[in-house]
Amino acid sequence: YQTLNRLSMAEKSYRTALKLDPKLNAANIGLAQVLVDQSKWIEASTILGKIVKIDSSTASELGLYARVAYELRDARLASLIVERAILRFPQDLSFRRLDIALLTDQGKTKEAYDAAMALLAREPNDRNVWKQLAAISDSTDDEQMKLAALEAALLANESDVKLQKRLALAQYQAGHFDEALSIVSRLITASNPEITLVQLGVRIAEESDRDDQANRWLSLVPQSKRTKTLTLLEARLAIKGGKQQSARRALDRLIRAGEATPNVLLWAGQLAEQAGAMAKAEAMYQQASTMKGSAGRIAVLHLARLFHKVGQLSRASQLLSTYIAKHPDDQPARELLAVINQGTQTNYQN
Repeated sequence: YQTLNRLSMAEKSYRTALKLDPKLNAANIGLAQVLVDQSKWIEASTILGKIVKIDSSTASELGLYARVAYELRDARLASLIVERAILRFPQDLSFRRLDIALLTDQGKTKEAYDAAMALLAREPNDRNVWKQLAAISDSTDDEQMKLAALEAALLANESDVKLQKRLALAQYQAGHFDEALSIVSRLITASNPEITLVQLGVRIAEESDRDDQANRWLSLVPQSKRTKTLTLLEARLAIKGGKQQSARRALDRLIRAGEATPNVLLWAGQLAEQAGAMAKAEAMYQQASTMKGSAGRIAVLHLARLFHKVGQLSRASQLLSTYIAKHPDDQPARELLAVINQGTQTNYQN
């Protein structure tokens, strides 16, 4: 409240001065600064556009105008100001930081990375630039650049947990499982396990066949607090460990929680079928087969095979005939229908 009151009083003072002399440069700049402090970007831009001259205004005036242009997403104006200001004021690093931000926003990640590293060569302790390096990692699909940017950012912010988690994720996405697990192992605590971090750790450990570690981390999170992803990982780990019943229970929890996606239903149906629970398998396949996407289409084939397995050949044939009418190019379905129809013909002859 005190800050707002102070800004309001300052704004009134500058506006009063400008009534007396509208061309008073100091009052215009002062008013623009007050407006910026209140995030009134458009009004500030209108004032600055009339008085700031790129080739003659001071560094502070150009910096204020560049910031306003940047906040208004006027990249062309901001870039024009910054490029000229860097030439006029080469020692003012604020323009170089803004140049990095503009390059990052425009998707010019290689140029942004090079500019950031060049600036850090001059000012290795500039924490703002280290943070910009981390931002660059979010804007690039180049895995090596992403890793380099995050690793560089962590050199100046070793205790930044968010950066460490981002580096762990980047290492995992690059296929560097050992490096990713090393970071995650340092961050996961048994006393206060963070769900997203445990989820990342379990995923990496499971994919790299460190199932014992994956199960240890999974056990830190009660079943009632496990996300969809964690529960799916729980089912995968159970299957790999030969615990089919545990896997079925995990998928049942997902379905009861409203996560009845085609893939989950299909997987649940397969596990039920393997366990000999044909009625449940049929129900799962049936529900999945009504949904769009490849999993829904695969569920139709599983359902037809199930009907064939239990001797319900006419149901299997009718299901596939209807399906093929919609998807005439599905060769596996045609082959399955031929097998089923052959069985139907054999039964008829017998």
